[in-house]
Amino acid sequence: MKNSILAIFTVLLITELPVSAKELNLLKLSTSTASFEFDPTRGVGYQQYVLLSLFCDSLIEISEAGQIVSGIAQSWKSDAGGTSYTFTLNPNAKFHDGRQILASDVAASLSRHFLPTSPSIVKSYLGAALKSEILNSDGILSSITIKSKSEVTIHLRGPYEPFLKILANSAFCIIPADFDSNRPIGSGQFELVNKSPDKTVLLKRSVYARQKSSAFEQISVKFLKEKADILNAFKNDQIDFAMGLPFSEFNDSDILTGTAIQNTKSLSITSVFLNSHTEHFKDREFRHDIAGLFSTMKKDPRFLSKVDEVQTTFLPKGIMLPSYYQRSPYSLPAATFKHKWSKVLASAKSLHLVLPMGFFNEQAQALIRETFSLAGLSLNISILKGMPLAESIKNGDYDMIIIPYAGMYPDPDGFLDLIRPDGLLKASMSKSDGVFFDNMAKSRFILDRTARLQGYEVELRAFEEECYQIPLAQQSLPVLYRTSLDLPDTTFRFHVDLLRVRPR
Repeated sequence: MKNSILAIFTVLLITELPVSAKELNLLKLSTSTASFEFDPTRGVGYQQYVLLSLFCDSLIEISEAGQIVSGIAQSWKSDAGGTSYTFTLNPNAKFHDGRQILASDVAASLSRHFLPTSPSIVKSYLGAALKSEILNSDGILSSITIKSKSEVTIHLRGPYEPFLKILANSAFCIIPADFDSNRPIGSGQFELVNKSPDKTVLLKRSVYARQKSSAFEQISVKFLKEKADILNAFKNDQIDFAMGLPFSEFNDSDILTGTAIQNTKSLSITSVFLNSHTEHFKDREFRHDIAGLFSTMKKDPRFLSKVDEVQTTFLPKGIMLPSYYQRSPYSLPAATFKHKWSKVLASAKSLHLVLPMGFFNEQAQALIRETFSLAGLSLNISILKGMPLAESIKNGDYDMIIIPYAGMYPDPDGFLDLIRPDGLLKASMSKSDGVFFDNMAKSRFILDRTARLQGYEVELRAFEEECYQIPLAQQSLPVLYRTSLDLPDTTFRFHVDLLRVRPR
């Protein structure tokens, strides 16, 4: 997978700023995402949430040391049972237009994700914790109580360890109750100056910013997808820092003098998912041996890149107890597979594998074709992006699909959307997947952390033994940057914190 995982890999290209940019203290970014979404409910990928963190602040934040610290809320407390949290807002917290941030704005911001018309893809993370997802007549969640202008209480179904980490995510940042997408007003360090016809966005530091952690006064964001366009902008000093460069197309020769690569530990995983409705995949042993073929490929240097670490579990390292990761990988040579399943293969139809575009380079694709051919299986590979990819996933139009996924927070629940009965892969899921998901939910509100993770481990192991999901790799996000810049620690984050990028 010598590549850039769709919506996962971050590659940073830092060049020497022209004098004018230095004088303006301007950081120029580019991103391959479609747009800068100022409405938190409309975010669809990690790059958009990275950008959103410039524009909006959350109730609480995660420090560089990984600790929960104050954000818009200056303090918070839970009841004795851990089933409700009351947040007291910082009286100095203001929106970009100078209005004080009120408890009603907090309630409205979180409730927006649950409106009938909301396109939010992250509401399930918060919904899993809330006492109820029902909205009152005023559009506010019944699980939220506005106690005063500066106090708001959120009620949970039970004590939920990762709750504060969820609220700290920029996907649940705070915007005005009367938010207008035509004139977006945020609560973060940077406010919108203008958005040009080519979608370039210019932000400047808000005079009402609650904190001044960024070293820059202005940030521009340009939208570039193709390698040639990104490198051209890089060389012409149009951008200083680019997210989403296709890693499979990036060569060492593209790295300019004075730059370096830093591989950061991440919550990014890549897995193969098998369609439970495919006839041969109804046989668990056949699925198990397909997993063995992929395990054999993982040993070939053509398959994984230097930033990939072979993964043998559904969840990445750093989330579960050590016992969860103690596995004995099962590999099966293609010739052995062919001999074992010769009678079945005589009537087997071609398998349809879907890859997101930019995911595997030509060498890796050739290895996949070669392996399946040697195993006696005919393979049809579709490389899709955008709406065709989304439609294929929605309709279950594949026998196998490789999915990259970045967890929203370091907890099992940060990854379970992939196997939710009503989730991304619902068209191809088996009934047993839903049973495992429901069983895992029974451990969600166990207060003792060790007991909670042990409960998840039992069900996750049972799920993984069904082999409808085949783990491939855990990615370290490759960061290419000019050595004159200092980058924040991104260990077990799903993005880089742009507010902490600064000159050395």
